[in-house]
Amino acid sequence: MDYIIKKAGILSSEDQATLGIAGIPQDWPIEVFPADDESVDVVPAGFELVTDSELSVLKANLQASYDAWLQSLRPVLPVVVPAPTEVIVKSGELSAVISAPMDNNPFAVPTYRTKRSKTANMTVVAPGSSAVIDFILTQERYVSGGCIIVANAQLGDYVTAEVYDIYGGIPAAYRSALCENWPTVSRYIEGEWLAANPSNTGGISIHEIDTHPLSAKITAGLSLRLTYFAVNEGVDRKFGVNYYLTKKL
Repeated sequence: MDYIIKKAGILSSEDQATLGIAGIPQDWPIEVFPADDESVDVVPAGFELVTDSELSVLKANLQASYDAWLQSLRPVLPVVVPAPTEVIVKSGELSAVISAPMDNNPFAVPTYRTKRSKTANMTVVAPGSSAVIDFILTQERYVSGGCIIVANAQLGDYVTAEVYDIYGGIPAAYRSALCENWPTVSRYIEGEWLAANPSNTGGISIHEIDTHPLSAKITAGLSLRLTYFAVNEGVDRKFGVNYYLTKKL
């Protein structure tokens, strides 16, 4: 899909101040519209035509600067240190007074929203073979791990996991800079054993992957690809993945 965008830099500094976007990265797209067949040939003044991939790369390159600008707009709240709370602790005839500050803001600032999801289907892999399961991002998400559900896992089974450019959306000019080995963008599990289940008749194994504190931003159109390698023992395996995803507000 193509888009018609307007960058902030097309506006004067006075206009940017009026709109409340003074200081924003000048190449940041402040207006984005899908380009249908009729509008492709007529791009309004001040706008430009870009592809979906070009828009994704543009935002990715400017995201850090945009986040810093956005953070600068948020008010800095003063830190109020509450008075210590005194607690009397007794043990038999002995007693003591302990003073400790009370946390008056125990909740995290809501800058992200949980958006956990799963692969569309469970995938079957025969003994002595491998199978791929793709989870394609339709919107930008941050991923911090996931949970693999496996039926009939055997000792020696393992998985690899990567971010994969399944549609070839990353322009050729950017692939060497952005990707480890295109179409693989980044392989974040180069190999990880799975726990075997002693039952060959439907026993379930659960394997959790936790990448905290890393929470990687994945652009829409890329795939979270997991490949299952089964040793030549037992019966068919069946597996699926639950992904731990968040959306930035």
